Amino acid sequence: MVAFVTLGAAISVVAAIAEYTALRVTGDVIYTTAVGRSAVDAQAMLLLELQRGAHIINELVSGLWLLPLGSLAIRSGYFPRVVGALLVIGGVSWLAHLFVQVLAPDLTAAASPLIAGTVGELVFIVWLLVKGASPPRQTQTV
Repeated sequence: MVAFVTLGAAISVVAAIAEYTALRVTGDVIYTTAVGRSAVDAQAMLLLELQRGAHIINELVSGLWLLPLGSLAIRSGYFPRVVGALLVIGGVSWLAHLFVQVLAPDLTAAASPLIAGTVGELVFIVWLLVKGASPPRQTQTV
């Protein structure tokens, strides 16, 4: 799980750098006049496609991260099993949305409801904030 989170953070940084650079390139008047508007537009589009690709890969990492988190939440006993199941459903929905984006990009807008699995992430966060992780109750034997 730590590897997935670390990889996701690095990918998010790459996406942010690509977006910032695309904005910076298009706004630089001196650079634009030196290389020409069409070259700047092409570079900006390339950088924005890099950003889009980074976001798609980040969806893969997000989905793969939620699967073991949900499994651990179910097995630990510190959370209700339904919270862990919602996390697993969230991971599967991220992966399903990724496959729709890659295999049928025209259906991406229609597949956005697949991200309804994000509900599991929100429930997990609210559960941690309100109840916290409480250890399973031990039955005492007399």
